[in-house]
Order: sequence, then C-alpha cells, then structure tokens
Amino acid sequence: MSKPRWAPRHAKWGPVKPGFWIIWHANKETLRDNGYAIRKNDDGQWQVRFFPGTKKGWPPLIKPAPIVVPLGMKASICPNCGQTRVIPRTEPHKDSGICGDRIPPEGQ
Repeated sequence: MSKPRWAPRHAKWGPVKPGFWIIWHANKETLRDNGYAIRKNDDGQWQVRFFPGTKKGWPPLIKPAPIVVPLGMKASICPNCGQTRVIPRTEPHKDSGICGDRIPPEGQ
C-alpha cells in the first residue's frame, strides 16, 4: 500500500498539512470512505489520520473488466460505475455514459 499523502502512517493523528482543506472540501465523502478522518484536539487544533484497510473499493456488482490498451491510447475508467473506455492518450477523460458521473479534468 502506498503512503497516504495527507496523514501520518499507522492510523496516528497528525497536524493538517497546507493544502489539505481544499482537497478535503472537494472530496470529503471519498476521503472518508477510503480511511481519512479529521478531528479537533484538546488544544483546538485540527488533526487528520488515515486508517488503512477501510477502502470501499468498486461499487457492488460492478467491477471493471480487464482491457487491452493499445500503444498511444489510455484507459478512462469511471470510479462510480466502473465503465471503461479506451481513448487517445492526448484526449481528456470523458464523462461516464452509463451513470452520468462527471470526470474532473486532469490535474484536479
């Protein structure tokens, strides 16, 4: 498992890092579903922790099937429904056609 970016390892509480609140407010439910939690300590300071092993994974009954991605292409996978598309590498990811979930632009 990779090291969590916004919290210390081993489910320990740590101080909130610069830039965390922008990510938290934009992705609060996803971060909670995947092991992040926040609290205020006794001194009134915000803290964050990551508890490994709480990842929900893919929605029930919907798992992406393995696909072959040709040279010069990339896979665009919807995290909500698991729909997979193969698109040119230079093209931005597309919104899901099955669930209607919007895919944020790359780099956000």
